[in-house]
Amino acid sequence: MCWPSRCSRPPSWSSSRSSSPRSATSRIWCTGTSSGTALTRSTWRDIGTQITGVVLVLVGLLLLILGLRRGRPDTLELAGSASGATVTTTRRSLQQALNNAAASTEGVEKARVAVRRRTVKVKVSSPMLQAAPVRQAVEASTGRLLDGLGLARPLRVNTKVKLRNIEPGA
Repeated sequence: MCWPSRCSRPPSWSSSRSSSPRSATSRIWCTGTSSGTALTRSTWRDIGTQITGVVLVLVGLLLLILGLRRGRPDTLELAGSASGATVTTTRRSLQQALNNAAASTEGVEKARVAVRRRTVKVKVSSPMLQAAPVRQAVEASTGRLLDGLGLARPLRVNTKVKLRNIEPGA
């Protein structure tokens, strides 16, 4: 921002202010500001201006592509839909139901479930000594729930078990 004390008329203005149209649209020169000077002297042929323009165009194209990209739907269609009617469930309610099913499995302390586009990621922690029985039990309980819902597109279940080792006598 230029302060009036640092602004002056361009040298082309005469003291009598001619009535030419150029004088009405002339810029006021600001001294003492580096950004004002740099902006008035920049041209499209400068390499800095060209690089800035290319970067801004690429960022704009990237934002456009990201905006047009199809996101995951908020609802999942169930297979038992009647003719002309579509029955759906939300990803959030499916996630909560799967989280409850995984958390209520024997040997599970904590469960976290994330419903993705084509997969369900289940992370559980267990105080058990072996992960295989816990993983099988969690996959069975979540699989029964998914089979009972009858989704139009079945989801693959990925289960990770984190063992919390409890030392004997503790």
